[in-house]
Amino acid sequence: MPIPDFYQNLTEYNDIISNSTIHPGNVTDEQGLIEITLHNFNYTPESKDTTAVSMSVKLSDLNEQHDHNLRLQGAYHQETGNLVAVSNSGKFNGIYGLPHLNLEDGRYFNQTRVLMESSVNRTDIDSLDMSYLEDLLGKSANCEYIAYMHFEATNLTSEELEVIDTELETPLGRPHRPIPKINLVSGLLYSPDCGLSIRVNKAVGPRDEVQQNQIKNVLLFGILLMSAQIWLFIKQMGSTNTPSTMSCISFWSVATINLVDGSLSMISLLCSLVMDSLYIQFAVCAFLAFTCSSIFEMRYMILIYAAQINERNISWRTAFQGTPIDERENNTENTQPNQPNPVTAQDEQAISGQLYMRFFFSLIVFSFLVLNVTLWPKPQRVGFEYLIGLLMNSFWIPQIYRNVIRGSRRSFRKDFIIGTSIIRLLPIMYVTMFKNPFYHHKDYKLVTLLTLWLALQIFMLYLQELLGPRFFLPDKYLPKTYDYHPVLSFDDLENSFNVDHEVVDSSHSHSRCKIDCTICMNSFEVPVLHSGHDKEDNSSIGLMARRSYMVTPCRHIFHTECLENWMKYKLQCPVCRNSLPPL
Repeated sequence: MPIPDFYQNLTEYNDIISNSTIHPGNVTDEQGLIEITLHNFNYTPESKDTTAVSMSVKLSDLNEQHDHNLRLQGAYHQETGNLVAVSNSGKFNGIYGLPHLNLEDGRYFNQTRVLMESSVNRTDIDSLDMSYLEDLLGKSANCEYIAYMHFEATNLTSEELEVIDTELETPLGRPHRPIPKINLVSGLLYSPDCGLSIRVNKAVGPRDEVQQNQIKNVLLFGILLMSAQIWLFIKQMGSTNTPSTMSCISFWSVATINLVDGSLSMISLLCSLVMDSLYIQFAVCAFLAFTCSSIFEMRYMILIYAAQINERNISWRTAFQGTPIDERENNTENTQPNQPNPVTAQDEQAISGQLYMRFFFSLIVFSFLVLNVTLWPKPQRVGFEYLIGLLMNSFWIPQIYRNVIRGSRRSFRKDFIIGTSIIRLLPIMYVTMFKNPFYHHKDYKLVTLLTLWLALQIFMLYLQELLGPRFFLPDKYLPKTYDYHPVLSFDDLENSFNVDHEVVDSSHSHSRCKIDCTICMNSFEVPVLHSGHDKEDNSSIGLMARRSYMVTPCRHIFHTECLENWMKYKLQCPVCRNSLPPL
C-alpha cells in the first residue's frame, strides 16, 4: 500500500482512491530525464564560503510525455562542493529548517544559519501579501522535496573564479583561465511525504553566460547563411529576368523556400522579444530572414506568377495523352481556326496583394504549428520532424515536375541549386549531429535521410538537363515537343536546310562539317550522318556531340549557348524572325 500524505485524514483513507489518484509531482517512472538550473540567490559577507542558491528541476520520462517542475532554495558550500536545497509550500516551509539539513559538522550549520538570518532580515515585509500566501497554498498539493547535490571542484583559486565571474558579468576582454563547466558528480532528491527517492547520475552543463555566447555564435553563423541565401536569390533573379526564362521556373519551389524563411523570421522575432540578452542577434537574424522572404523571394514569386498566369493548365493526364504542349503548328486543313476568348491580364498589384495575403496567412499558421510542436512528447515530435523535414526539403520536386510538363531542361542556376540545398542542410546537420545549446537530441538517421533526399533531387535535375526532362518516361506516353538537337544527315544540309558547309573530317558512319553560326559569326563543327544511315540508330553520334548545336523549326543551325542566350529575351529566330517553341 502506498504511503499516504501526512496531512490526509487517515480515518477516511481509501486505498482504491489513493491508487487511482496521482498527486502533482508524484513521479511513477523508474528512469527518466532531469534538467537542473542553478541561480545565485544571495551572497553575504558573513558567510563567504556558503552561497544561497535557487534551483529549478525538471523531471520527465524518457518519452517526455509527463514532466514535473520543481523549485527549490538552498545553500551551496564552496569548500566541500555540497549543495542542500528544499522546496517551500504552505504545509512545509523548509527554508527555515535548512541549517538542520546539513550533513557536515557544526561549522556549516552556523554558516547556513547566518545566511538564512541575513536573507530573512532583508526580506521586504510588503512582499508577503495574499498572492504570496496563495502561491504557497497552491504548492501544498505537490510533493515536497529535499535535494542533496555534490559538485566537482574546479581546481581554481577564489581570485581566479572572481576574475571569471567579473568578466562574464561585464565582458571587457580581461584575460582569465578557461571557464570550467558545472560538473554534478552525484545527487539525491528525496520526498518525505510521497515516499520518493530519485537518484541523479553524473551530469555536466555550461554556465548561462557561456551558453548564451554559444547561441550568439550559432546566430552569427545563421546570419551568414541568410546573407548567402539573399546573394544567391539576387543572382538567380538577375539571370531569369525575362518572361521566357521565368516560364521555366516552378512557382511552388520558390514558395516552399519562402515559407521556411518567413517562418524563421517570425520565430526569430519572437525570440528577440523573449530573450533580452540575445535581442540584437535575434533581431538581425529576423531582419535578414524577413528581407529575404518578403522582399526578394516574394518579388520573385510575383514575377513568376505574372509570367505564368496565362498558361494553359497542363496536367499529367494531358501530358500522357500526347497532346502537344507547343501549339504553333500550322493548321492547313482549317483555314479559319476558332479564335479563343480574349484573356485579360491580371494587374501586378492585384497579384501582389493576393500573394502577400496567402504568404502571411501561411506564415502565421506554420510558425505557430512549429512552436506548438516543441511542447509535444518526444515520439510525436520526432515523427513531425521527419515529416516536415521531408516536405520542406522537397523544394526541387515541383521543378522536376514542371520540367516534365513544360519539356524544359534548364531552370535554376547550378550555383543556386547547390548553394540553397547546402544552406538548408547545414543547420539540420548541426542540431542533429553535434552537441548544441538547444539540447536537441542526436539523430543521424534524419540528417542522412534528408541528405540523400536532396542529393537525389539535385541528381534528377542534372539528368534532366543532360538527358532531357522526360528521359525516364516511355516515349508513347510523352507529348510531342520539338527537339532542338536532332540527328543531321547530308540530305538535310543539301535539301531542307540549304546551308553552306565544309566537310573537315569523315568516318564510316558520319562526318564532321563546319557551319557558321549567325549569332556569334563563328564557325563550329557539326556531326552529320552519311546518306543511307538510319537516323533512329544514332549510336555513332554521341549525346554530348548533339548538345553542342541547336536546330530551329525553320531549319537554322546555331551554337547551343548562343541560341539559349538569345531565347532568354526573344522566342524568335535570329535569322527569319519566326516564332520558336520554348526550351
